[in-house]
Amino acid sequence: MPLIGKEDTIDNEKKKKHSRRGLSPAAIAAVILAALLLGSALGAVLYLNNAMRSMNTVYPGVSVNGVELSNLTHEEAEKVLTELEEGAYRGYSVSVKLPMNTTLSVSVEDVNLQLHIEDALNAAWDYGRSGSWFQRLTAYVRHRYFAATAELSAPTSRSLDEAALKSLVGDTVTALNDKLVRSSYRIGKYSINILKGAFAMNVDEGKIIEVLRAAILDADPTPIVYEQELKTDEGVDLERLHAELCHESVSSVYDPATGQGTPSEQGLDFDLEEAKKLWAAAAYGETVAIPLITSEPEMSQDELNALLFRDVLGEKSTSLAGSTQNRINNVTKACEKLSAVTLQPGETFSYNDCLGQRNAENGWWTAGAYVDGQVVEEYGGGICQVSSTLFVACLLSDVKINTRSCHYFPVSYLPAGYDATVSWGGPEYKFTNDREYPIRIHAFVENGSVTVQLIGTDLEHNTVELCSSDIEELEAEDKTMVDNAGNVVTVGYRVTIWCKVYDADGKLIKGGNGDYHKYYSVYNYHTEDIEAKLAKKSEDVPEISDTPIFPEEDGGGEEIWW
Repeated sequence: MPLIGKEDTIDNEKKKKHSRRGLSPAAIAAVILAALLLGSALGAVLYLNNAMRSMNTVYPGVSVNGVELSNLTHEEAEKVLTELEEGAYRGYSVSVKLPMNTTLSVSVEDVNLQLHIEDALNAAWDYGRSGSWFQRLTAYVRHRYFAATAELSAPTSRSLDEAALKSLVGDTVTALNDKLVRSSYRIGKYSINILKGAFAMNVDEGKIIEVLRAAILDADPTPIVYEQELKTDEGVDLERLHAELCHESVSSVYDPATGQGTPSEQGLDFDLEEAKKLWAAAAYGETVAIPLITSEPEMSQDELNALLFRDVLGEKSTSLAGSTQNRINNVTKACEKLSAVTLQPGETFSYNDCLGQRNAENGWWTAGAYVDGQVVEEYGGGICQVSSTLFVACLLSDVKINTRSCHYFPVSYLPAGYDATVSWGGPEYKFTNDREYPIRIHAFVENGSVTVQLIGTDLEHNTVELCSSDIEELEAEDKTMVDNAGNVVTVGYRVTIWCKVYDADGKLIKGGNGDYHKYYSVYNYHTEDIEAKLAKKSEDVPEISDTPIFPEEDGGGEEIWW
């Protein structure tokens, strides 16, 4: 055991000695050189690392999206990128052409455009400052000492106010739809002018917003044309228009409610087939002029108003001499009622209907009247003078007389044959307006007389002549009434009247044979008058007229006469 240990010690010593003898001067020099070189490299690396760390600009030769940013500080590079983006939008706007000559222009200010360059700026700045230590060092050396270049690509984004863009487009489309012309027509003097409009134009707001957004974000100023076809009113119902507009002319007629003529209207018509051809050939916005065929009314409103109630057709006045105040009051009341009457052509007037029943309740006063051959006090006494005066005015106006009766006794205010008696429930006076225009009755009391006028329109300017026969005395039927000389005493008389009508030139056109407006009247003498005749001497008895006996068509009454 001790032996083995000794040998080991001897071998180790030998090795040491051998080792010290192998380290030659050249080896030592090489070691020293290697150490120096390693130190220099380490120093260079440390220098480069410090230089790389202290670099505060973009690496030389670096471009982003084609923009040279070499050796620019972060702030300088940001300014360059910002100015380039803002320069692209300086004074920028994009427009879209819409239908009906409408253009919508949108600027960057309208939609609050925002530019985003962060990604490009970060790409330029981060180049050479990211990756491993060796990658960063290599990039620095290449760009710092060997003029290396790097073309980077990084997106620069833009954003806009979507709500503002949508509002601009929406307002424009609304105005465009309001501007859309609908078909309409206007009636001119010689034509119906129909504007050909459109009934629909469905503008796609979303599509317009889309193309505007793209153009703004791409900074593309090229005008955009939005095509939209208008749907014109090809189906305008011209037949319905013809039915609604075309009509015969309408003449003015008298309106009792207004006392004037109703509005007149010109007749209208147009060629329907020709109108359809003109409409089919027209484009949107064009006016189609369809010639009118007009026809004038026979009587316009102005013409009728100028004719209405312009002429006094017939007029008669009778004296109220000897009348009591009550009788005058009744006559005045009757005139007031007559003056409220206007008769249309073909309308018949009834005196009793107009005045109503004569009694105290209706405001009539008592005055003298004829009842069964006696003079009595009756309500409405005196109104027969008004009806008689009206009868003569009607004769002079040449209107149709339907019903007329003479009094039982003669009257003092008119010649024989020209009176017209009336009684409630008894005799009546009626006439019809058989003229072309309305007639108005005007009756009034003035200066001790009652006057009745028929006022209307006299186009013919004819003249009426009143004619009457001689008075024929009538004997009592039994012929027993004689005076003290034995001569027959008359108890009444009869007379006939008729009219002759002459035209404006004085030519007789009616009544030449004596039968136009022909009326027979028979009157009785009062009892006291007959008795006076019976007591007369023969030389005082009047001679009997030679007038021939009339037919039994007297029209006299037997009940109440006023």
